[in-house]
Amino acid sequence: MFALGLYRKFKINRPLADEDVKGHVNQQVHIPFQQSELVDDMAFIRLNSTYLEVADVYYKDRGVYALVGWVFFLLTFGGWICFWWSSYIHSFAIGFIIFFNVVLILDMLFCSLFIYKESFSLTHFPIRFNRRKRLIHLFHLNGRVKNYAWDDIYFTIKSSFEGYGGKQWYLCGHILAEDGITIRESFSVSMYDSRRENVVRFWELVRRYMEAPDGVKQAADIAWCFLPVAEKRESFGFGLCVLLVRGRHWLTQLLMLPFAFLQAFTRWFCMHTSKIPRWPDEVEQQCRVETGDKYNYDSNSVDMKRYWRFLFHWRWKEYTSVTGRKWKL
Repeated sequence: MFALGLYRKFKINRPLADEDVKGHVNQQVHIPFQQSELVDDMAFIRLNSTYLEVADVYYKDRGVYALVGWVFFLLTFGGWICFWWSSYIHSFAIGFIIFFNVVLILDMLFCSLFIYKESFSLTHFPIRFNRRKRLIHLFHLNGRVKNYAWDDIYFTIKSSFEGYGGKQWYLCGHILAEDGITIRESFSVSMYDSRRENVVRFWELVRRYMEAPDGVKQAADIAWCFLPVAEKRESFGFGLCVLLVRGRHWLTQLLMLPFAFLQAFTRWFCMHTSKIPRWPDEVEQQCRVETGDKYNYDSNSVDMKRYWRFLFHWRWKEYTSVTGRKWKL
């Protein structure tokens, strides 16, 4: 799970650190990966010749903090009921009753914060890479939409220690002040991973989409799955699949199943208490897709049963992209 930006704020109004500089990836610098080595991290929502829309970095783990909140809330609530039953049978001092009630209520309120943080907001926080206008359109966690010039963003790949998940690498975008050193805003982009190279591969796919003459085709040739979240909330089953598919080995997925099944319930709660994000008219006008665009793909363009097939047939020998190109694994 990735908490930076969600529970722990990005450090801003500071100069670029050594890690920012060392991890810097330039929009104009080609990284010599073979096309088959690029990864989409199953984060694509829409792809066309105008823009690439991807999910936020928190999407795949959505519901984990709500699960922690619900478990401890219900345990505390159960303890509260037991306490009132005991106080009905036994005579407790009034001071002790007041103190114990205050402690339990505060504990339940604290647990509610974990639930609230992932609920009653947006189902996801999409990012659009506008190839034609050379812009990035971004939903922030507060629901506001901001537009950034692609060439003005200082991208870097950094690491963060994420609890039991250990050290995780993620793609970060900084908005710098006029001095070119001071960070005014920061945001994460779609993917985190325990291996830095995987994040670099995702970055290079996005970079080629924005910069390469055949970038749209390269991205389409890699993509095989599109998240069905643009116009509707995900189902319980699809949410469970998203949670499990992060396991790279069948044994990992098997061990994750009990926890993932519980998390799928809180994920469903989070999704169905949140609104589907709607882009402002200004953004939609800037992202108008041309009629007849042969690279216009979304979840309606593919058989979404592939997601389940990928989950239950852990090691394919090959997969087929939306353009029909086959890749060996």
